[in-house]
This record gives sequence, structure tokens and C-alpha cells, in this order.
Amino acid sequence: MKDNSLLLIGERRGLDYRQITFAERFYTEIIALNTLLENPLNQICGFTFILDFDEFKTFDLTAFTPGWVRLFVDTVWNAFPCRTKAIYIVNAPAPFMIVYKLVYPFVSKKIQDRVSFHSSKDNWRSLHDLIPVDILPELYNGNVKNDALINCLENKEELDKKFRDLFVFGYSKTKQRRQSMKVLY
Repeated sequence: MKDNSLLLIGERRGLDYRQITFAERFYTEIIALNTLLENPLNQICGFTFILDFDEFKTFDLTAFTPGWVRLFVDTVWNAFPCRTKAIYIVNAPAPFMIVYKLVYPFVSKKIQDRVSFHSSKDNWRSLHDLIPVDILPELYNGNVKNDALINCLENKEELDKKFRDLFVFGYSKTKQRRQSMKVLY
């Protein structure tokens, strides 16, 4: 993509919010994105996201409480040290629009203009108008084989430890103080 170092595919296939909390999913995505930020090119050029909600279920809406949505939006737009070039939401079911309408007022006009919706109904033509077919996976009628995609969470335990080490600022004398420094769990 022009002026982009990375196309990040954020699939939610098989995600069941009865088995994983929004907090756990959010933390996992932060770990993956933090790893991608180690590349200076990503820091400079930013990201284009494709968020696929193909298997999003109505029950999943319960995970998107206003507090979590606000935290997610605030983190991505204001605290995440990387530019978001565009967000393409694909296969968004009707219930997802409720969540989108909750988020919309918290997002700047500039970011609102960077979000667009696409579906397979037009054989991904609207997505192909924005992203070259040569860098899209087969899932979106692109030329990249699905097995050639990079999984940023293959070694998630190691990435978790590395991420937590970023928050260590010397030795905390008491067990209570050390416990208070743990992120999310």
C-alpha cells in the first residue's frame, strides 16, 4: 500500500466472548500490536486495519460495554504510538452497528473519515478499490495465500513476558506493590 508499511488483518473468526473476555482479547491485541511497533518502519508509516466480523454473534455485543469501548477507542486513537491510516470493517452484521454508533461520537472527524465498511456482496470490489489485490489474502479475493500470512501471536507467552517487562521500573520492595504492577491479571 502506498505510504503504509503493513496491512494488519484483524480476524475474529471463532472468537467466543463466552470463553474469553473483552479485556483478555484487548490485551492480546495490544501485545500483538506492541510487537509490530518494534519495527521503526511501522512507527513511521502507520497501519491499515481490516477488521473482519464475519462470525460476530449477537451475544458478542454484551462484551462491548460502553466502558470497554471507550477504553479501546481512547487507547487506539490517543495512546497507541502509531498512526492509523485506515480502518476497513468487513462483514459487519447489523448488531455491530450499535457498537459503532456508541464509538462514533468519541472519535475525531479525521478518524471518522478513515473508517469504511465493506462486504463480500460486491465480490470485495469496494475493498479492492482501496487496497491492491496483490497484498490482500485469498479470503478477500486477493493474491496472497492464506497460509503465507504472519501470525503475530505464535509465541504469545514470550510476547506477554516481553510486554510486561516494559512496565518494570526497578525493584518493587513489597509483594503488594509488585502485584499492583501486573497488567489485567
